[in-house]
Order: sequence, then structure tokens, then C-alpha cells
Amino acid sequence: MGSERPWLYFGCHGQAGHFLWHGNGRQERTYRHPLSRFDGSLCFPSSVGERVAALTRLGAQGYSALAFWDYSVDSRGGSNSIIFAPSLTISAAQMVEGAKVHLSLYAKRWPSIDVSRAEYPTPSHPEGER
Repeated sequence: MGSERPWLYFGCHGQAGHFLWHGNGRQERTYRHPLSRFDGSLCFPSSVGERVAALTRLGAQGYSALAFWDYSVDSRGGSNSIIFAPSLTISAAQMVEGAKVHLSLYAKRWPSIDVSRAEYPTPSHPEGER
């Protein structure tokens, strides 16, 4: 489940504003990080509901992404969180459990993430596959 690349979190931490974060609370300072461009683009339509996760395989980046609408810090429309795991084979349920270990600083905000539909076939994202 692990590799040399870190688990990463994209979303809000402590205040409104979506950024890429390491598990220790360090913000990735570059706005051009390849994973930052997925802001809001990997979630199911907002009508599906908050914390209903969608799993996307980002082969070019070597990560799996678990994305969901998250208003626990930022109540504005379009607020989302993405868990990035350095694996292309990890399941959605394993990502939730892994986030509790590798991204515990953020994961404590998510008492539950619905992964029941995360791995169902959905249209492919241009940068990866769901």
C-alpha cells in the first residue's frame, strides 16, 4: 500500500482555501503541482451528496484519488477533498483506512466517507480512469 511517494491530501485545512497538503500538515507550496489541477473535477455531481466518494486512477501520476464534496471547513459551493494514495491498485475502502494513518490530521474531520459507489464504472477522466 505504500511506496516512496507520500500520501497527500488536497482541500481545506483550518481555513477556507484548497491546497495540497502532506500528512504532517506541511503545505505543498507550488500551485503548479500536477495533483492540484484536479480541484473539483474528480467528484461525483454535487447532487449525489456530501462525502460520497469517487475513485479515480491517475496512471500518469502514479496515484489513486478518492474525491468527495466536503463542507466541513469551507461551506461555499464546490468545496471538495481529495485523498491521494501512492498506489494504482488500492481500493476505496483501503484508502479511507490508510488516510486515518497517513493523513490523520485531516481524516479526523471525516467521520464517514461513503465508498459504496466509489468503484462503480463512471466516465473516464481525461487524466486517468475511474
